[in-house]
Amino acid sequence: MEAEGDIRDVGGRPALLEPDERTIKQVRSLSGMQCTQQEAAAALGVSTRAFKYFLGRHEEARRAWDEGTHFGKASIKRAQFEVGVKDKNVQMLIWLGKQHLDQVDKQETTHKQAEISPEERLKRIQELQAKALELPAPKGEANDES
Repeated sequence: MEAEGDIRDVGGRPALLEPDERTIKQVRSLSGMQCTQQEAAAALGVSTRAFKYFLGRHEEARRAWDEGTHFGKASIKRAQFEVGVKDKNVQMLIWLGKQHLDQVDKQETTHKQAEISPEERLKRIQELQAKALELPAPKGEANDES
């Protein structure tokens, strides 16, 4: 029996996640690996809904999630930069240029028509016409030689 004046929180379930140092460290680490919230929730043994609620309710957890995400992205970029620059990986350098320097692949196509004299052009047209006359008529059509 409760003593008079004893105040207890008797409503609701106990929290699945507490914003203690260990949990905050795990949250930061999971987001640093670019885990989705669904993946992080599974790793922490809670539902995605519970994890999102935890992040929304505890500012230090939200801050740890955001910091971890940004730190992880910076780590990835650092590694890519090192591969591109140190290892002189041309493909990585091209990719980095496209991502961060707004560089694009420029594909130029030009169609240059050979310059021929009007006489040569007429000769070629006449040759094509002669070849066309030699072709058999399509099936179902009679040759009209009037």
